[in-house]
Amino acid sequence: MVLNNKNKDSTGVFKNGDEVSTEELERELIHKENEIRKLEEKLADTFGRLHDVVAEKKLLQQKINEGELQEIDLKFKNFNELQDNYHKLEHRTKVTKKQLDDVRARAEFQERVIEDLENRGFLDFLFGRIPESFRQYKKNVLERKGKREKE
Repeated sequence: MVLNNKNKDSTGVFKNGDEVSTEELERELIHKENEIRKLEEKLADTFGRLHDVVAEKKLLQQKINEGELQEIDLKFKNFNELQDNYHKLEHRTKVTKKQLDDVRARAEFQERVIEDLENRGFLDFLFGRIPESFRQYKKNVLERKGKREKE
């Protein structure tokens, strides 16, 4: 409700109908106070909802951060497992390569012994001359047997 300035004189004092004007002002004051109260309630309700939204946002951000940390932790664990497996395989490869190299060297030596025995002449056979490679072979065989017995 808007006040009507017709009842005021130049000094700002009401002329006739002061009672009506006062009642009208009181009604308008009550009406405005009611509007202010409603707006304050709306404001409080809005602040409450805003507070709830902010709290929910913080909770969601915290859950997202926890999820990201769990994901990073899982990736790190997987990486460590892969790295451990790689090191185990690398070690196994080195051990296997060494074993294969040892077997290859032994096979090459045995081939040389066989060739030396095959190339032995009739006189070497009659006189019982044995090739040096065969003697070395016998020595190596005895050494391996000794190592096995110790184990």
